[in-house]
Amino acid sequence: MKTRWGVLAGVMILTFALFLSWRPAELPDRAHGGKAVSQWVQDALSTDYVRRREGREALVMIGPEAVAHLRPYLAVRPFAGDEWLKRARRHLPFFEKNPTERTLLKLHALEALAELGTNASGAGRELVRALGEKNVEAQKEAESALSRMGRLAVAELLRGASHYDEQVRSSSVRLLAGHSGERAVREVVEKGLRDRSARVRVEAIGALEAAGPESGTEQLLLKALGAKEAVVRARAARALGNLGYITSSGALVEAFGDNSCEVRFEAARSIRLLEPGHEGALSELIECLDTEADWKGAYFIAELGPEAARAIPGLISALEREQVPRPFRSLPSSAFALGKMGKAAVGPLMELLRHSSAPVQLSAILTLGNLGPDAAGAEEALKPFLAHKSTELREAAALALGQIGIRKQFVFTALESCLTADDIFMRSTAAHVLRKLDPDRDVVIAAE
Repeated sequence: MKTRWGVLAGVMILTFALFLSWRPAELPDRAHGGKAVSQWVQDALSTDYVRRREGREALVMIGPEAVAHLRPYLAVRPFAGDEWLKRARRHLPFFEKNPTERTLLKLHALEALAELGTNASGAGRELVRALGEKNVEAQKEAESALSRMGRLAVAELLRGASHYDEQVRSSSVRLLAGHSGERAVREVVEKGLRDRSARVRVEAIGALEAAGPESGTEQLLLKALGAKEAVVRARAARALGNLGYITSSGALVEAFGDNSCEVRFEAARSIRLLEPGHEGALSELIECLDTEADWKGAYFIAELGPEAARAIPGLISALEREQVPRPFRSLPSSAFALGKMGKAAVGPLMELLRHSSAPVQLSAILTLGNLGPDAAGAEEALKPFLAHKSTELREAAALALGQIGIRKQFVFTALESCLTADDIFMRSTAAHVLRKLDPDRDVVIAAE
């Protein structure tokens, strides 16, 4: 028994020692532009931006030969003791292996391979494995490299679609969507629809959608519409509408009774695409404004424009609840939708100007501005805000009156005061509105 434990301990110590002493394998090295390929690789992985840029440009010129020198850096796998090693290195400097450096080298190697494009095909297997990285940046670089490889990546992605790691499978299926015309890809995608992971099945539905209407696709999607996971049902409902399967309308209407607001929204959205005049679908979309899918419902209702005017009360209620960090740059979804409803939205928005909440007033003012000339009747209601104690409300009112098209001196004066605002976005927007109101006016924005 003691011997057995001694052997096990020896193996563990040897494994740990090998891990600490890892170095890229020695490879044939030739000179290019006065440097060996391996030196250019070291430059391409450097933390110095200029050196890294020069190294990558050289690797692009070298081509496939550079891949062999980059592949070893992708072989490093995450190690459970990395955090312990970080602490240990402070007291034991002979531990040369720095986990942070190792991770950064791997990321830079992935970035370099992405820039090599089709020449990176020799590292296809390593890149597919890298799709399972915990580091999000590394995942994205691996996906970028495989995408740029084009058809040369298909064989490895087909293998990746059967990988034991769920993340690798789902990413592989997503990337295969770009090659959905190939029979082998279609077979793998259909297999993905039977995967134990909902995440993989969602990607498989996306791949089917990317391939366009094909024989058997509608039936596969209808089956997915009955999945136990809401995320799969919602994705299937969306695909049925995007692919124009009007014969699936009955199943989509039945989905209005789903216990997931996301599924109900996607089903209603698809019905409106398949049958534009379907009032039941619009009613369902309006109901979605009071659920977790409210922002999606608002954006889709916005696409319908004034024909969805009966959604205005629901959008007004949503506007009272919805808050965003920087409304000047990104309106609340409900405000965006109301800005597409035309004159019918003006009255309800003017009522909101009397709201007790300043953020709600701000959203209402910005929305009236988005309505443009349709909101001309709101001039008198907006005018008092030009003297409001809140800078945000004053500036918003000035912009709104200008966007509505009120060409009066008090509007010009208010907009000119915005040209010295603290926010460069506000200054540039005010300048744009002024030039639109008076093209001959000399508009000068305050410098930073």
